[in-house]
Amino acid sequence: MPTWRCYSWQRSDYKKDHTIMLTATVKKLWRGCITLREQWVKLGIKHGGLIVELKIRGKSKGKMRIPVSTLEKALQSYSITVNSKIDGQPYQLYDIYWCPIDERQNELFKG
Repeated sequence: MPTWRCYSWQRSDYKKDHTIMLTATVKKLWRGCITLREQWVKLGIKHGGLIVELKIRGKSKGKMRIPVSTLEKALQSYSITVNSKIDGQPYQLYDIYWCPIDERQNELFKG
């Protein structure tokens, strides 16, 4: 899959439920939201959700799992239309509130 300026993708294979989720890396957070392109939201719906990691200046600031239901709601919400600088084609941008996974909770349930 292609890599854009603010995003990169990987496939995350989960053996427990046999679903393949995409992992996105986002470099910007604005007013508590991350911004995703329409095609990435649709890919996330197709693959059972997204895992988004926020990296600012190369340091990870947390991860967030976005379920299909949230991605479907994003497609129905307000979007911004932007024209591509490369080929001039329009695309939609959707904002999703950043709610990172609390990694400390794993320590509570280890046994």
